[in-house]
Amino acid sequence: MLGLGVERLRADMNRLLALLFHQGVLDEQYLQLQQLQDESSPNFVSEVVNIYFQESEKLLRNLRFLLMDREFSDYKKMGVHLNQFIGSSSSIGAKRVRNVCVAFRVASEQNNRLGCLRALELLEHEYCYLKNKLHELFQFRATDRAAKTASSCSQVPSSALKQSALSAAKQKRKEMR
Repeated sequence: MLGLGVERLRADMNRLLALLFHQGVLDEQYLQLQQLQDESSPNFVSEVVNIYFQESEKLLRNLRFLLMDREFSDYKKMGVHLNQFIGSSSSIGAKRVRNVCVAFRVASEQNNRLGCLRALELLEHEYCYLKNKLHELFQFRATDRAAKTASSCSQVPSSALKQSALSAAKQKRKEMR
């Protein structure tokens, strides 16, 4: 019984990952990042991606701050932030975010304030979509790891594991709202 739930979970996880590649949200760099994860560092990808999220939040705040200034004219400073965002997005395989950053940089190089505002709006949208989907993927992985651990312990009934997984999923949904 437990095996069927784990297989379904893995199938859902693989479908989500395939969707993210099909939509162009992720590229092959994400797969290369996954290859660096092993038994000794089972959370490597999520740790790297969480650092990316923390740094990206700062960059988005800085970009927003620069553009909200009516007297803004330092497009070079904006370009520095965008270059950092492009580099970090490339390193984790965040293809659509990287592409929006490239378009944003073009608008900033042209001193196009309106284009920059539009690009910022699109960047925030793509970033949030990426963040939500990767959190969903990491939740699948955490549940999968918990199921593996529980299946190796004969004293844990499968109904308790299912209840635990359901509780974790419900809690995650609440946090995402």
